[in-house]
Amino acid sequence: MAPAGPFACGAALSFGVSIYATGRVSQELSIAWALLPARAVGVAFVTLPLVVTRRLPLPRKAWMVVIATGLAEVGGFASYAVGARHGIAIAAVLASQFAAIAALGALVLYRERLTRVQVLGIVVIACAVAALSALRA
Repeated sequence: MAPAGPFACGAALSFGVSIYATGRVSQELSIAWALLPARAVGVAFVTLPLVVTRRLPLPRKAWMVVIATGLAEVGGFASYAVGARHGIAIAAVLASQFAAIAALGALVLYRERLTRVQVLGIVVIACAVAALSALRA
């Protein structure tokens, strides 16, 4: 396995645990408590150390993009948490499609080319969701 493989597997596992935990917590507590832990960990273990060691070069022009991106991320997780209150399995399947949606968005909005692996991934996701929908119906 290439050196990036274990990192990709770890990232995928972390993402899965994160959306599951957010969904479970949002069923029991308020949405704020579902959102706070991941953001607090990110600030405490990523942002603050980079700021303290002065390794966070952020040009003045980038601040608005960073703020907008952060708000969009929190809004997305809040939307997921609300959806998970009604059905964690459905919300998790929809949330796990973000990579395919991002790739299609880049294709449409920025005219980026999709690689064969990306196209294959989108097709596999679409087929899996269709199969799950057929089984559930």
